[in-house]
Amino acid sequence: MSDALTDIARDNARGRCYLQYLEAIREYLAAPDDRNRQAVVDAAEETDQVRGGYFSGGTMLSDKVDSLLEGLKNGDKSTWVRFLSSFREDEHDFAIMKNLSPFKGQMIIIVDYGCGFVKLQGDIHPFLDSLIEGKDMRIYDADKYFVTLPFLDATKMQVSWIRCGGSGPMIPTDGPRPATES
Repeated sequence: MSDALTDIARDNARGRCYLQYLEAIREYLAAPDDRNRQAVVDAAEETDQVRGGYFSGGTMLSDKVDSLLEGLKNGDKSTWVRFLSSFREDEHDFAIMKNLSPFKGQMIIIVDYGCGFVKLQGDIHPFLDSLIEGKDMRIYDADKYFVTLPFLDATKMQVSWIRCGGSGPMIPTDGPRPATES
């Protein structure tokens, strides 16, 4: 048994190793040779060797590294879907990897119904439901989907401010605050 600080340090070590793994994949895709392939294998094994953790657990990246690299290199869409859907939506690496994928230039929406708990408001929810059901796939059954759409012309889109709110007290304002305001 270890203490929380040791486990958190392992999480940080795993995170650093994982970033090296992603960088090795990016380099391999840019130049898929034996040396770059071995760098990915080594980075996967190094990440897998970090045991335990507080917020994360061990990985088994090296178990499937060969099939992952083959699928990514060959542009296999199902491999790319699994790979890209493993990223958190705020990760910078997602954008980098997406631009190397067959989905470059498309909008990606990952829909996770999570036992019926999905929060999409406005027309996007029924649109995605009908799109998924139109492919004869079930919704609201804890299924998760990867949807790609061509990018729309942002100059023709409109955004209207509703209100300011959040978990704290209401902030009185007559309109949206500038994005640069802290």
